[in-house]
Amino acid sequence: MSLDPAFVAHVLDPLLAAWSPASLLLDQIGADDALALHLATAAPGAALHIADRDPRFDARTLAGRLANRTVLHASFAANVLELIAPPDLLILAGDPNWYTVHSALTTAARRASRFAARFPVVLVARAGWPYGRRDGYADPAAIPEPYRAPHERAGVRPGQASLAAGGGLYPDRIHAREEHAPKLGVLTAIEDFLDAHAGGADARPRLQVLPMLEGLALLLPSPLPPALDGWADSLRLGSAARELTSIADLARANREAELAELHRAVAGERARADALRAALLRKRDLSLGPEPGAAPGLWRRALRRVRRNAERSGPPEADLSRLRQSPVFDAEWYGERYADVAASGVDAVVHFLEHGAAEGRDPGPFFSTSWYLTTYPDVAAAGLNPLLHYLRSGAAEGRDPGPTFSTRGYLASQTEIDAARINPLEHWIRAQRGA
Repeated sequence: MSLDPAFVAHVLDPLLAAWSPASLLLDQIGADDALALHLATAAPGAALHIADRDPRFDARTLAGRLANRTVLHASFAANVLELIAPPDLLILAGDPNWYTVHSALTTAARRASRFAARFPVVLVARAGWPYGRRDGYADPAAIPEPYRAPHERAGVRPGQASLAAGGGLYPDRIHAREEHAPKLGVLTAIEDFLDAHAGGADARPRLQVLPMLEGLALLLPSPLPPALDGWADSLRLGSAARELTSIADLARANREAELAELHRAVAGERARADALRAALLRKRDLSLGPEPGAAPGLWRRALRRVRRNAERSGPPEADLSRLRQSPVFDAEWYGERYADVAASGVDAVVHFLEHGAAEGRDPGPFFSTSWYLTTYPDVAAAGLNPLLHYLRSGAAEGRDPGPTFSTRGYLASQTEIDAARINPLEHWIRAQRGA
């Protein structure tokens, strides 16, 4: 669940102000700490539990920033609910599938009954298309086999029951092959929970779905606490408004799917154009070739400038540290590729900064020193180390590390990445390694 301004301003902050929860459970997976930090700020007296099986933040740092009022659990929300006292507010923004949502709601209701507590206020993200009636799995193996539908990594399209192989929205995610089947989807899980609720119709939580965050489902305790009357009334929609927002939401989904396919097509064309440009440069004999000594004049002058700058000052500690932390520099690959470096016993990073770049050597399989310097002559003219330039400013300027990776194309497909803060190539390599 993102910090969408409309969600924060019209739903979350007014709820926290009216409800003043003493404890919260946030279920998410693979997200940053932005929502947790906002919850801590808007509900400063609340104990915060986070269920995240793949956190993208450091738990100790987060706990320190929140004055140790937060506990990170590397588990499903249902498992965490078994361990803690019933929370006042439950936010489910983790795996968008029937099992994850249904097990969390069922456990929350059972624990509330056992402790004679009120059923919590529950916010459930992605109850609309595409996950309202179709499962999505971050890790299929983590879902028990009876609740795991046949699935594959492929995109989805509004109005299309089958998966969109090679296109559609979210093509990098794992989706159930079917939709609108029993025990599939977030909204189905909510409805199944309500149908089986043991408290009777009068005590059954009230459901409302808002047209934001791919369908934000609100489950409100019944009877509704008086403190929440005004907040709930402000979010109530008439039948005409619900129908219009449903139409608008479907149109939004269609636009997002079309834009995603367009971005991928543009990225593919750019990659093909870059490959063609690289091939033309090689034909014109502007690339390094098999031996550094065979380089032509333009390339030789570029290498000389890089070498002069390296010899002038030696590698500063900041440069060494930056490359040691970067997955783009692959020390193991460097040693295997350049046997003379491995035989010399010289540190691979030190060698690349002092000699390797000036000799036209590559720091890893995903960055081409020769391609970068010949494609961006301003970098070559300044005698800059090409990899350091790409990591520090080149990516933010839209430059590519080689002919096979499009910086702009990757940023277009990963809209949550800020190139000024996160290097796209580093992000992609870490994603491939599961880091």
